[in-house]
Amino acid sequence: MTALPKTDEYISEEEYFALLEKSEINLDWIDGRVYPRHNPYGLLPEAMAGASDAHIDIAAEFFTELNIALRGKPCSVVSENQKVKADHSYVYPDITIYCGEREKDERGNLTNPVVIIEVLSPGTQVYDKNAKWEKMREIETLRDYLLVSQERVLVEHRHKRDANHWDLTYLNRLDDEIVLDSIQVRLRVAAVYARVRFDAENTESTPE
Repeated sequence: MTALPKTDEYISEEEYFALLEKSEINLDWIDGRVYPRHNPYGLLPEAMAGASDAHIDIAAEFFTELNIALRGKPCSVVSENQKVKADHSYVYPDITIYCGEREKDERGNLTNPVVIIEVLSPGTQVYDKNAKWEKMREIETLRDYLLVSQERVLVEHRHKRDANHWDLTYLNRLDDEIVLDSIQVRLRVAAVYARVRFDAENTESTPE
């Protein structure tokens, strides 16, 4: 496997794309630093650094539900292999939705996401809530950023109200509804977690 730079090591944009061509995994590049998608700070043992079954199942169900809901509408959903550009950074969200034409830069990076969804894991939750979020909210077209826990029923929904304000909603019940007015879609939280089995105490959770 290609050796990666240390998390505090700066590399140029050209160096990043050269590294990406040789890499066996998707790599984010934020402000000159490289972050592996499932272990961005390199804190997890290699055996734990990949996506878990719950992560895969939640992302698959969410993707499927969105595909069905968007049928016949002017918006489309793409998977984790679509890289998104934010200012001078590049990231691989778990799920991305764009509307109208799929606008890309000269390297094929999506530039007009409307909704971005991340399924959290022990190795990514701090990164997704902080470093990644800081860059994503700079994207002019972005209206919704969702963080989905795989350890309990909890969807953190950040919705752009105007240029300087984002509203934050916690959905922690299976009968709660995810409302995405930006793409005219409503989904029950239960649909997202349909393939995941939690202990009773984790089916209705209290946000941290």
